[in-house]
Parts: sequence; structure tokens; C-alpha cells
Amino acid sequence: MAEQKYKKPPFELKRNNGRTLVEQATDGIRRAIVSGYYQPGDVLPTVRMLAAMLGVSRIVTNEVVARLAAEGLVDPRPRLGSMVLAPNVRVWRGCVQFVYRNNPGSFYPNFLASELRRRLIGAGYIFMQLAVMKDEAGRYDFSALDEATDGNVDLTLLMFNETSIERHLSELGRPFAVIGKGACHRKGCAGNIRFHREAVVPDFVLHCRMAGVRSVLQVGQIAADTQAVPALRRAGVEAEEWVIRPPHGIRPECVELAALEAFDARLAKGTDWLPDVLFFTDDYVARGAITSMRDHDLRIPGDVRVVTWANRGNCPVQRRPLTRMEMDPIAHGETIARCVVSYLKGSGFPEGITVGPRYVIGNSFPEPGCGVLKVSNDRGPKQKETERTR
Repeated sequence: MAEQKYKKPPFELKRNNGRTLVEQATDGIRRAIVSGYYQPGDVLPTVRMLAAMLGVSRIVTNEVVARLAAEGLVDPRPRLGSMVLAPNVRVWRGCVQFVYRNNPGSFYPNFLASELRRRLIGAGYIFMQLAVMKDEAGRYDFSALDEATDGNVDLTLLMFNETSIERHLSELGRPFAVIGKGACHRKGCAGNIRFHREAVVPDFVLHCRMAGVRSVLQVGQIAADTQAVPALRRAGVEAEEWVIRPPHGIRPECVELAALEAFDARLAKGTDWLPDVLFFTDDYVARGAITSMRDHDLRIPGDVRVVTWANRGNCPVQRRPLTRMEMDPIAHGETIARCVVSYLKGSGFPEGITVGPRYVIGNSFPEPGCGVLKVSNDRGPKQKETERTR
């Protein structure tokens, strides 16, 4: 089939506006199908042709077609294109929009969004995702949000509290819910899910006290909000914070390199500054620091014990598991999706829902009196995951 027989998508993609190219292209083709630009039985251009028409890679258009197929809008035909399906093939119950701030490459919100998309599409809802970015003046640019929120969105989910974004969503006059540390009570807010980073701080402090820890150094790329330092001090443990600011950006490799270089510089002068426990508030900082310590022949936990903040699936890989405050974006996505579906089905947004980390004891800071520990495979949210190795 000649390329000129295919209808070109009736939109152009915008780069660096907070929405990924996949999200823009998926939304654009979906709108073209719903509006009747593409009729049932029409065949969309092949992924190769779509890539050329939109000025993107085939990685992008492959993902776009996969999402449209999952939504029941098209039937992919290898090497021929994708056939547009009749509207009665699947009736959508509504549309959910997931919004987060600043860094579109963050591990946690992206994996959370992936699970939300899977579960909400499975429940019959269209899912859209975008990041609200700041402009050169440091103000949030709401153009992508305004463009995507056109009245067909039944609920917007905001990841993390941000007063200006909450205010803007309220002014749009459409329902939204907030996943954050504090509750939002603005007009239009349908519900709140508490993002409780501090949930396991008491477990960490108790662990330190039981182990006779005298000093803890908290290390991260930004001033942490886990409240571990003041909690440790109240418990009589000397606690300080070291902020390592990546000079070349916040991409994972930049953060990891900055931590490696910072630790190299300190360790080159000796090891007297090392505390009993290093607590990393960022898993990429932990990667760089652990690499540096290993290069300087330091033993973990022999010379220094380590605890790290960690996203499940993104934790530094070690032969023996690290003690960690572990966030599970997949489990959290399941919880949040249930809340969203409850609201959209008319049962209201559940109250008192909390998502947060679990304290998992591994080999880098074992329990007092324990030998080698292993982490169990049980994913229960409240079970302490330690076992003696027999």
C-alpha cells in the first residue's frame, strides 16, 4: 500500500512542554478517532510511517500503537498499519489524568503511573500522564495542563503537594485529588491520599538505639523531609546532614557521579569522619557513595553501616540486600487505583488512605545479635521482612 493513501495525523507534537511524546501522540490519535477524522475501518499509517510523519522514533510510535490497542481503539496489523475499530467495540467509562511536577524522568512517579495506567485501563478508563514544568523564571508553565484538560477529564490526580498547581486545578473547575504530605481543602478537591515518607522513621530510630548507634550522617542531593535527623537527636543519637548538590543536573547518572566524587574527596583525607551509620535519602546517591567506599576498601557493615531510601526495583544492587526504607510504586499504584475507581463509580473518594515506605532490614545494618540476614519474598505491607539464615 502506497504511503500517500494513509491520512496524516491532524496534529503536531510539541517538545519540552511537560508531556512526553508518547502521551501527546496517543492523545492526538485518540482524539482523531473520537472526532471522526479516522473512521472505523480506516487504517492508520504503519509505525514507521507514523514515526516519519510525527518526527519521532519508532520506539515512540510502537508504544503509541500498543496503548491505543490496549484501549480497544485500534487493531494492529504488522507491516500494514492499525485498523480503527468501531466505537461499540469498547465503551469507555471516563478519563483520568495523572499530573506531577518538575522532573518527568523520576523513577517513582513514572512506575506509579505505569501501574495506574494498567489498572485503570483494565477497569475501563482512559489514562493520561503529564508533568508540569517550571519556566526560566521559576514559575510553573500550565500550558500543557490546560491543553490536556479540555473538559473530558473526569478526575485529575496530582502527585505531591504544590500550592500553585492545586490552585490552578481548582480554578479549572474540574475534580482533582492530591497524593501528598499535606491535605488539600480547595474547591474541587475530591480527596486526599497521604504520601507518608516519615512512616518508618520510628523503626529506623529504634533500630539505631537497639544497636547502640552513637552517630548517624544523613546524605542526599536535597535537604530531606524524612524527619530522621530530629527524631534521632530526640532519641539521644548524634545526627547530622550532608547535602551533595549535583553540579551537572539531576539526571540519575549525574547524581550518582556527584556522590562518588564527593565521597572520594572526603575519603582521600581519611575515615575519621565516618559515623556509625550512613543514611542515604536517595538511591542514586547511595550507588555513587557505595562505589567510592568499596574503592577505598571500606567494608559494609564492618567499617560503616548503611541504610538507604530505596524505590522497589531501583535499589542499589548488592550481593547482600541493603537495609532500606523501601517505597513500592506498584503496590501504591494498586491502592490509588482502587480509590480512583471508587470515586468514579460514585462511591466517593476513600478517606484515611496512606502510602509510604516499609523498613526492610538487610545485611548493611543487621539487627543486633544477628548473623547474615536475608530478605523474605513476602510483600505484605506491615510485615517486618527479616529472617535468620539457618
